[in-house]
Amino acid sequence: MEMQIHKVGLFRPANNPKSCKLNVNLDWNIHYTYISKKSIGYIFQAKGDNIPLNFQIEGEICFKSSEIPEGLSHLILHYSLEIMLKIFNITKEIPLESQDIPTLGEFNELQI
Repeated sequence: MEMQIHKVGLFRPANNPKSCKLNVNLDWNIHYTYISKKSIGYIFQAKGDNIPLNFQIEGEICFKSSEIPEGLSHLILHYSLEIMLKIFNITKEIPLESQDIPTLGEFNELQI
């Protein structure tokens, strides 16, 4: 089985939550679309109750056989929430000092 991600969207709160023990209740759902005998499309959506958070992943799941494996929704939920948390953490506010910002010449020389 292969899980592909085509689109990811995250609308996060304007201000970062300051609590280290943040309780996030999520309403989530998965919509499936038939593509072929060996693949289905999916849209995973999650919305936060306590904080204004909207997250969505659109993708496709390709199977080796024509049988849809049991527990597919749990698998999509697990990986989608992992992705959401990683994106949420890397998009938080990060204070920068002006000396940390490269000049245009330095930026062109950066090895990415």
